Amino acid sequence: MSEIAKELLLGRIQYLEEMYLRPGSKELDERIVAKVKKLVLDGELTSIMQVESVFNFLVEKQAESDAEIDIYANEIIDFIN
Repeated sequence: MSEIAKELLLGRIQYLEEMYLRPGSKELDERIVAKVKKLVLDGELTSIMQVESVFNFLVEKQAESDAEIDIYANEIIDFIN
């Protein structure tokens, strides 16, 4: 994936992150943001749809640990692929 595509996907993550800063939104765990960014940088997420799906799924699940975040991320990636 090109660097431009990665930058666009990282920009989408930033947009989603800002959406959760609005009053009344669910609390956003920074570990989720870090995980989705890592998946983009590693080339595992290559479209905006994938980024949004993984991001929103992880926010909804509200994982308690890094291991749970990894499990949920793999679960949704397997589903959308």
